[in-house]
Amino acid sequence: MSVEHAKHNENVCCFLYKDGRFRDWVVTTAFYSALHYVRHKIFPLTKSFGSTSKSFINFDEYIKFIKSSTGRRADKHKELSKLVSEKTPKVQSYYSYLKDICFKARYHNYKVKPQKADKAIECLNKIKQYCC
Repeated sequence: MSVEHAKHNENVCCFLYKDGRFRDWVVTTAFYSALHYVRHKIFPLTKSFGSTSKSFINFDEYIKFIKSSTGRRADKHKELSKLVSEKTPKVQSYYSYLKDICFKARYHNYKVKPQKADKAIECLNKIKQYCC
């Protein structure tokens, strides 16, 4: 994934934030923008697995390896959250907040208070600043 994709999502996020009517989509686009920023920061990646190391150009390659080495379906969001915690711990709390509020807005209740949209924008800005 590219920084351009992150910026595209961020532009949509800012547009929706200024509009003020779709705070559920503000937090959703903030999260997906953050997701692309952290992927950009983390990859390419060399990771140790026991006594061996393997290099990955991007997240999709990493997920494909996890699936093939474990024989199970890998949860992309969980795997990325682990990598964020391990490789970018300074922004892990911001990323976790965005992921949590996004999932709540998308799957449980689309009504997001203005303060939460404000915080989502703050978290995205912290992640972008760290990753770029």
